[in-house]
This record gives sequence, C-alpha cells and structure tokens, in this order.
Amino acid sequence: MKSILNKFNVSFLTYLFFLLCFITGFIKQSFIIFLIIIAHEFGHVIISLILKYNIKKITIYPFGGLTILDKPINSSIIHDFLIAISGILMQFILYIIFFILFDFRIISYYIYDLFLYYNLYVIIFNLLFMYPLDGFKIIECFIEKYFPYYYSIYILLFISLIFLVFFIIYNWIYDINNYLIICFLIAELFKYYKEHYSKYNRFLIERLLRPLKYKRISYNDGINLKILKRDTYHYFKRDNRVYSEYYLLSKKFDNNKRF
Repeated sequence: MKSILNKFNVSFLTYLFFLLCFITGFIKQSFIIFLIIIAHEFGHVIISLILKYNIKKITIYPFGGLTILDKPINSSIIHDFLIAISGILMQFILYIIFFILFDFRIISYYIYDLFLYYNLYVIIFNLLFMYPLDGFKIIECFIEKYFPYYYSIYILLFISLIFLVFFIIYNWIYDINNYLIICFLIAELFKYYKEHYSKYNRFLIERLLRPLKYKRISYNDGINLKILKRDTYHYFKRDNRVYSEYYLLSKKFDNNKRF
C-alpha cells in the first residue's frame, strides 16, 4: 500500500483549485469532489493490482485523475474492460456508503445531495467517448475486438475528435466554464495522435518478443500486417506458402532480412 501511495501525484492545478475553493468558501464541495476522484482512481488501482499489472503513476487533477499502467498493448481485452469500468464501479460503492451514512443521519441531506450531484456528474463525464476518459477506453475494447489494431487507432481517433467537438459546442452554448478541462482533452488527444505510429510499432514488437496468449487463430490470403488484431494469432498464405505472423514480424524488424 505504501508503494502505491508513493505513486500518487497531485498536480499544481489541483492545489490551486482547492486553495481557491477554501478562499471562496466552497470547502465542502471541494472535499466531496476530491473524495470522488480518489475513490474513482482507487477503483482502477485495485483491479489493476488484482490483474497483476504494475502502476507507474497516478495523477490527481481538479477535474479527475489519470492512472498510468505498465501494461502491454496486447494484454487481454477483458482485462482492459474491467480496468476501464472499475473507477465508475467504485463510485457506485461510494454511493452506497454515502446512502448508509445519510440513512443513519451521520451526514446531512445537504452533504448527501452535494455528493449525488458531483458523483453523477463525474460518472457521466467519464463515460464520454473522449481520450483519455473511461468511456473512450470502454469503446476501445469493443473496437479493437472486432477491428485490426492499426485501423482501430484511426477509428478511435475520429470518434474522440467528434465527441470533443460536440463537448466544446455544448459548453459554448450553455456557457459552462470548462476551459481547463477542454484544454486538457485537446492536449491529450493531440498527444494520442502524435504517438499513434509509435504505439502501432510497439503493438507489433510486443507480438514478436513477448510470450503472448491468443484466443483465436486467423488464416488470411496475402500478406498484410496491418490486419493484425488483439487476442488473435495470424497466418498468411501467399504463393502456396503459409507464413506465421512471427516469421513476418521478425523479417520486418530485421533490416538485413526484409521479407
């Protein structure tokens, strides 16, 4: 537990946000938001540890958290799905705790009502299909299950961009001051785009070097490494010969022996 706590990092913006809340008298609101964010991230952390993935860093922002795992891209899609929904599931558990506290008159209706509002807001926000929110990671699991990884990156990039545009328009129409969140989402999406090619290469190299477990085997006519899918091992047929993806990947990353 101590090693996990050492990986928590509170951003400067979070300290500034809570300072402003204390100055303006929004102490209870800031405490409830902080509690919800911490509970949400602990949901990701607990499931990640159960599935035996290493936690690299946990950053707490004023509007949410970001848990970074030391996890291969070619990990189980089911594992990724469980990690993605675990934060929201922890918020439901937190709701039960607050309901019990309210039912036993340990907390006031005002505190309970504040918690319901902020907890619901965080759940809805996290379910949006925008990188790097949980909603994006949930739909990522479904897209990568049915589409090749190479094309999934572009599909997910397009979906995230569309939702980000609608999110910006919604905030503009209703005059919601979410400028900090919008800037963060734009920066993260741009980072996702910048790293998409290196991420694809990492996906390929993992399949070459790691002893991965696959649920399905696919046989394909012609050679095209861009159709490689997660949880699937591929064979390719050309000129009456069958090549494994391992053989083709070893040739691809061997400069002296290109296929």
